[in-house]
Formats: sequence, structure tokens, C-alpha cells
Amino acid sequence: MKHVKTKKIAFYYLPLLLWSAGIFALSSVPGNGFQTYDLGMMIERKGAHIFEYAILAVLWVRVFWLRFKDEDNHSYHWAIFASFVYAVSDEIHQVFVFGRTGKISDVFIDLAGIALGVWLYSYLIKKRNHRAAVHTKRVLG
Repeated sequence: MKHVKTKKIAFYYLPLLLWSAGIFALSSVPGNGFQTYDLGMMIERKGAHIFEYAILAVLWVRVFWLRFKDEDNHSYHWAIFASFVYAVSDEIHQVFVFGRTGKISDVFIDLAGIALGVWLYSYLIKKRNHRAAVHTKRVLG
């Protein structure tokens, strides 16, 4: 029985912890004290925010699914909330890093990534379940 619990922790919780630690580590890198307004760099950085928080939200959905088994979409709601709280805490953390600033606009960009991640995960799960139902219907009937 212990082996099953260890596998669950490794499969569900460890990726979330590692990804969160990665976001924290990247936020801890000191800046150069001034901001450039190169459009390409801005798109790259904001795209990175969307990507990293989309992944974070998906990892949170997986963890909350263990608790709620997706009854009434609780997994999605809690994943959005937890990811949002992490985004806010990340921006607060950046205030204390040399050459970095915490921006409310980055929280909104993170929120867009969170919404994208949760939507994409939900869409893929629904699509998978629909395919499974169609397959089962063909086999049984």
C-alpha cells in the first residue's frame, strides 16, 4: 500500500513542486536594473509567463483531481485559485530581488496563462472521454 502512495506522490506532487521551484528560481535571478523596450524581448518574456503558468495550472488540476475527482469542476476552480495565489506571491517575491520589480500586469498575463492551461486541459480530457465513450459504444453495441 505504501508503494502506491509513493507512486502517487511522485506522479502528481513532484512535478508540481519541481515546476514551482523552477518558477521561483527564475524569479530569483537578479535583473540589470533597467528595462529595455525591445518588442521581441517583451513578447518572449510575456510568452514565457503564459507558458509557465499554463503548465503550473495543469499540474495543480492534476493534484486537485486526486481530492475532488473533478466533481462539479472543483479541480479546475482550485487550480485557478492556487495558480493565481502563486502568481501574486511570485510578483511580491520579485520586489525583493535586485533589479527586478513586481508588476500587477504580469499577474494578469499569468492569469491568462492559467486560464489557457485549465481550458486546454479540460478540452483534452473531454475529448479523450468522448472518444472512450464512442469506442465503448461501438464495442458494446
